[in-house]
Amino acid sequence: MSSIYVQVTAIKRVERAGVLTTYYPGDWVEVNRGVAKRWLAAGDAVIFNMAETDLLPRHAGAVINRNNKNALQALQQVGVAYQTSRSRLQLPYEFTLLWDVAFDLAQPGLIVTGLALLERWEVLAPFYGYDVLASTCGDAESRERTQCLVHDLRVPVYNPRLLFVRDCQRTRQLLRVWQDEGGDNDLSFLRAVYRVKPLINPLPSEWERK
Repeated sequence: MSSIYVQVTAIKRVERAGVLTTYYPGDWVEVNRGVAKRWLAAGDAVIFNMAETDLLPRHAGAVINRNNKNALQALQQVGVAYQTSRSRLQLPYEFTLLWDVAFDLAQPGLIVTGLALLERWEVLAPFYGYDVLASTCGDAESRERTQCLVHDLRVPVYNPRLLFVRDCQRTRQLLRVWQDEGGDNDLSFLRAVYRVKPLINPLPSEWERK
């Protein structure tokens, strides 16, 4: 497995030739791709020249709902192809980022991290935060429909404005069900996840800049 250099943003301990070495925020460390993906996903490391690494899968790209200066700069910085479409419910790439640019991504490197993680997962979506529950979202009708399916509204809610999706039969079904559910966008996505049950990786809410 190839290795790359990442800059850690948290204290990390790595075993080198049987010796545990401690790295502090700001240090650069060479790790394999699997470790790099985990650290980047958790926000524990960054890579500045993402386009020069081999983390980005082939046949990967993004669909954004409108042209936005910050989003376009982020995509160009990491070398990710993109399309603009007001309807984001499409998968033109094998690994697709569906991005409503109202979601303020914390750092461009997370685009590559999310796309790379799709080698193992079908969907990745961030939580709004562990204090945002289904019981606090949408209107009464949307909450009632959701409760009939999930039974307990004391569950965290995904933020579907940033979705990483692998193109497969189950994810295409997920997008269709999400669209058919209607009503509150967040709760309708949650219901679609419960109905279709894709292999989903909840991302930290810190992926969105606060």
